[in-house]
Parts: sequence; structure tokens; C-alpha cells
Amino acid sequence: MIDQPLTTSIETHTGLRLRIRPMAEGDEPVLVDIFDHLGSDSRYMRFHEPLDGMSADQTQKWAEEVLETTLDHGFGLLAFTDLPGQADVPAGGARYVKVTADTAEVAISIRDDLQKQGIGASLLLLLAQQARTAGITKLIAIVQAQNRPVMRLLQDSPYPVKRYHEAGELFIEADISRDAADEKR
Repeated sequence: MIDQPLTTSIETHTGLRLRIRPMAEGDEPVLVDIFDHLGSDSRYMRFHEPLDGMSADQTQKWAEEVLETTLDHGFGLLAFTDLPGQADVPAGGARYVKVTADTAEVAISIRDDLQKQGIGASLLLLLAQQARTAGITKLIAIVQAQNRPVMRLLQDSPYPVKRYHEAGELFIEADISRDAADEKR
């Protein structure tokens, strides 16, 4: 079992304060909340298929599957923030799932009303650190060619990135074998 970090508090580049903690059993309602705050375009970009019109039961089943896969084969982080009149609101999540001993697929979802505030970048850096401690040296994101925000997020990360197409999909591979601080030098 991987040693999991304790809850971390950070401030994004826009001044948004986040509390970030590992995904854990019982987090299905958090995943459902994030999913429910994704618009049609965000859902399509993230999941590569239109997911509008899912029933509450379907969304719950999806959240259960995501959580089970993450806890069994990878690691995930959840970010929370306070909004006017609402405390501890799920802002987004990031996870990786191992595909080989040293490679994992990464996915990030940030609720629409909180995008472009640095949440995704913060989650990606923390997730990469955790992945490195688990022996992972490469993170792969499978993205749609029009998903420019995620491509920019990965390109702007401190890790060397390669892009390639395979079977009609765009793969972005980040080499996380070295510490992010080393990459900036």
C-alpha cells in the first residue's frame, strides 16, 4: 500500500485556497458532485463521449466504478474550497491508474465554475509527486485534439512532454522520472 499524504492546503495563482486530500472509500458523493458541476463540453472533453442525460443511478454507478478503479489500481486526489455561502465545496479531482509497472494514465476534472484558477495545475503536480513515490516514471493523458486547456496544462507542467497519435487519439506523455524542481533548472 502507498503511503498517502495528509491533507494539504495550498493557494492557487488566483488566490483560491484549496484543501487537497487523497481519494478514499466513501467518496462517491464527492465525485458525483464534481461530475454534476461539469457542463456538456467539459464532460465530452473529459470522457470522450456525450454524457448528458445520465440518471442519478447511472452517475452513482459511474462514481463507484471510478473510485474502485482508482483505489485498486492507482491513486487520486480531491480538492475542496470555500465559496460564498458554501463551505468545503468539491472543486475537482485528479487520479492516475497504472497501465504498466512504471506508467499510469492520468485524468483531471475541475468543475466548470472553478476552471482556469490553477486547480488542475496544482493537482497535477501533487499527483505526479505521489506517482513518483509509487515508482511511476510516465504519466499519459488521452485527450481530444480540441481539448486545448488540458494540452496547455500538461505542456506548461515542469516535466518533459511528448505528443503522439495512436488509433485516432492524441496521447500526451509526461516524463516524471525526475523531480519537478530538477526539471526547472
